[in-house]
Amino acid sequence: MSILENIGILPLAAVCILAALFLLWILFRGSNQHCGPFRIYVAGTMSGNKEEGIIDQAYRVDIVEALIETYEGIEIDDSFVGHEDSVTYNNSKARQAFSDCLSRAVMADMVVAYIPEASMGTALEIYEAHKKGVYVVVITPLLSNWVVRLYADSVYPSLSDFVEGVHNGDLNWIIFSDINDFSGVRTYRRPKA
Repeated sequence: MSILENIGILPLAAVCILAALFLLWILFRGSNQHCGPFRIYVAGTMSGNKEEGIIDQAYRVDIVEALIETYEGIEIDDSFVGHEDSVTYNNSKARQAFSDCLSRAVMADMVVAYIPEASMGTALEIYEAHKKGVYVVVITPLLSNWVVRLYADSVYPSLSDFVEGVHNGDLNWIIFSDINDFSGVRTYRRPKA
């Protein structure tokens, strides 16, 4: 007796149809690409390990305004929003907040990180986003810093250079791209080094 006779023709046909539908779904998801608005996570130095509290966060307004003025319909996720008093958090609350920030960074389509000085928290957000294939833009004068050199896809030496670059369309090619890893998150495919 053959395998086909043991299994029966109807169950085999059902499996074939389901497999074909699954393949069509994968192809559709690939061609459909990203669902929803392009998501940008804004990361940056908050306390800079200073005892006196949070450093000036006005840079976030400049970043968000430049992006929103240039790219209609994008979604901005600012890591500082909801954590304005983060320097007062106890270890448990700080761990939970930082874990939340890392999760949000890796779920974005792009991370824009402002690091005018070394920032271990922002460095981890950059690294984790890079590992997940998220496009990473870093605004920093620290051009020889290893995190910047190894994990940034684009680097601007100053906030004014970033704002000018955004207004000039430097990020158009990635924001309007259709790169997708089939999970609903755009994944930038880095060239082999």
